[in-house]
Amino acid sequence: MRQQRRAGVTVLEQFEDQPEVAAALNQTLADIYHDIGLYEQAHELQESALALRVETLGENHPRTLESRRQTGALLMDMGRYGDSETHFRQVLNRRRAAAPGNQDPALYASLRDLGAVLRWQAKYDQAEPILIESLEGLTRLEGDDSIETAATRINLGWLMNDTSRFTEAEPVLKAAAEGFAKAEG
Repeated sequence: MRQQRRAGVTVLEQFEDQPEVAAALNQTLADIYHDIGLYEQAHELQESALALRVETLGENHPRTLESRRQTGALLMDMGRYGDSETHFRQVLNRRRAAAPGNQDPALYASLRDLGAVLRWQAKYDQAEPILIESLEGLTRLEGDDSIETAATRINLGWLMNDTSRFTEAEPVLKAAAEGFAKAEG
């Protein structure tokens, strides 16, 4: 692992004078490490990608927001729910400010992210209206059969299951499974 990490650092050092390229490489490597479950290694790269993007692109740039969202997702998978919630709230607040008329699917995906981490913290009363808003927005913008809509629906179904509302959860989870199947073709 040390050799792999050193190789990644060596590649990144070649782009010190190109911070946007370095940020993209950091983000890509962080995503790979995250996907294979190497969270600690991913975290260092993720933080670097985010810092570079904030510095070079600003807090409100779409790539910066995506790096912040990925930071929140990684922290959630690491069990650092409070830190994850902070990042997801920052992304949501910036996307709300940038999306007058609420026509951006990324806004509703951000709502889903926040609802999911609230659910993991058993903050069900906060999570449910957020997930419902996300589901309504994604259904309106992308339809019932998009991956994003299905992912939101499954989070809402799990929340209902977590709160022992099994008869409510079943059709929501079934619709999520059908949505995933249709979206994947």
